[in-house]
Amino acid sequence: MIRVGLLALLLIGTGVAFEYGRYQGGFDLLATTQHSSRVKDELGYLQAKNRELMDQIAMMERSSQIDRLAYEGGKQRLIETEQGVLLLQKELAFYRGLVAPSKKSNGLAIKDLSLRPSGEKGVLVYKLVLVQHNKNDRFAIGRVEFSVAGEVKGESLVLTSSDLFVETAKKISFKYHYFQVLEGKLRLSAGFAPKRMTISLQPKGKRLKAVSVTYDWSDILLEGD
Repeated sequence: MIRVGLLALLLIGTGVAFEYGRYQGGFDLLATTQHSSRVKDELGYLQAKNRELMDQIAMMERSSQIDRLAYEGGKQRLIETEQGVLLLQKELAFYRGLVAPSKKSNGLAIKDLSLRPSGEKGVLVYKLVLVQHNKNDRFAIGRVEFSVAGEVKGESLVLTSSDLFVETAKKISFKYHYFQVLEGKLRLSAGFAPKRMTISLQPKGKRLKAVSVTYDWSDILLEGD
């Protein structure tokens, strides 16, 4: 009887221990499941927040790039506009000088002369602006003569139109009412050091007087682009 009783108690204790273990194990599993669920929820929230922040950063970067491009484009357009205004102002001043000449001037006149490098050794591009200051409506007709004074190896030398012109040896002529712009190329001899250029206007007939103007070379030579 004692053995039977002890066996029965042992079986009952084992059963109770097993049930308690199952209960305790079930409680821990539930807590673990709930904690895991909270972690998953928090992770999902953080991932969504991270995507939102990344989208905001990308949008800000695009906006910054657009603003920078817009600024650079606007700055370039402003520079181009200012350059255009300066060019128009120069042209306006030039034409004002043509239509409002000095009261002291009369007849033929040389308004402007400039030279610039052509890119070819020894060859220059000239630009000559001629005007006529009088009150009649007759054309000024005649020819232009060029001469350049300088030195070659310490010896004085003067180059005339036939020595200077690249295109042909024909004479440069003019025919205009109020003004005329003449452009072309001239070539300097090798080793020639120019000092002065003289432009002479030789009109046809006796109505207009001949005009001759001498320029220092440094005053009419422009730097290349």
